[in-house]
Amino acid sequence: MGRKPTPTAAPEPLPVLDAALIADESQALTEVGMRDKLQSSSLEVGKLVGRLESTLFLRHVADKMIAETFIQLRDDKKYKDLDFADASGNLRRLQTLEEACDALIGKSYRTCAEIAQNFELLGDRIFESAERLGLRAKDYRALRALPSDDQALIKTTIAEATDRDSVTDLIGELTERHAKKLAEKDRTIADLGQKVELKERRIHVLGEERDGLKEQLIGLTLTADASRKVALQKRDRALVELRNASLAMLGYASRFDQAVANVMLLGDGTAAMEAADTLRATYQRLADLANAHGMPVDFAEVVTPPWLAELGAVLPAAGETEAEAF
Repeated sequence: MGRKPTPTAAPEPLPVLDAALIADESQALTEVGMRDKLQSSSLEVGKLVGRLESTLFLRHVADKMIAETFIQLRDDKKYKDLDFADASGNLRRLQTLEEACDALIGKSYRTCAEIAQNFELLGDRIFESAERLGLRAKDYRALRALPSDDQALIKTTIAEATDRDSVTDLIGELTERHAKKLAEKDRTIADLGQKVELKERRIHVLGEERDGLKEQLIGLTLTADASRKVALQKRDRALVELRNASLAMLGYASRFDQAVANVMLLGDGTAAMEAADTLRATYQRLADLANAHGMPVDFAEVVTPPWLAELGAVLPAAGETEAEAF
């Protein structure tokens, strides 16, 4: 007789999935995830911005400290009392400001001098504003090349500006205007040179004609005062040579003045010092020559010989630039 089959319980029905509930929970999870991601991203961006702001602040402070330190070293020259270890580890005394910049500041002399030049040009407060606006080395160089009245306008703009572009746009506009003025001055100087050269040629021709006439007169007139006339002829020739030499020197003085101006426009402190020394040495040499002839020059007294007064239409007056003469 066979075994009876064991009865089995019927399986329980599976729960019905609620699609709406699943969608709501998925949406909630997605929003939480997005918020977490946004919060995390915002935190990272905030860190980067803070790090950048700190870096910029430190750079601005560092440039100011470099300028103040360089100026103190330059003016007091106390670096000559300091010892430092060179690349070989040997201890030796600082000899020059260039060595002091490398050893004490960690920057080259040229970099330190340029930062100090910017600091001295703008002053403490406006230099800080310029650094905060993010002015670059090329902006400072363009500013230093401008005339003093334009520099004053830029300083006012820096103190009131909130962004770098407003300052650099004004610097560019003033630089272009200044370049046009310099070009016009160059043309005026060139015209002056041509007029002076033409005048020298005319004087030379007239001198030769006069000399020829005087020689003929001396040959035809054999009188008792022949010796006196020969002496007068020599005197006149000597004076003509003196006047020609004076005109030539005045022409070179104009070129020398322009050469000095070109160096000053570079905005390089070292070059400007050399230009000042060269100018002083040149005019000191001229003063020495005057003293050697027993004719010291009083620059406060204006002296104009009659022959030079006749050329006043083509030569600048004392204290007058070439551009103003025309």
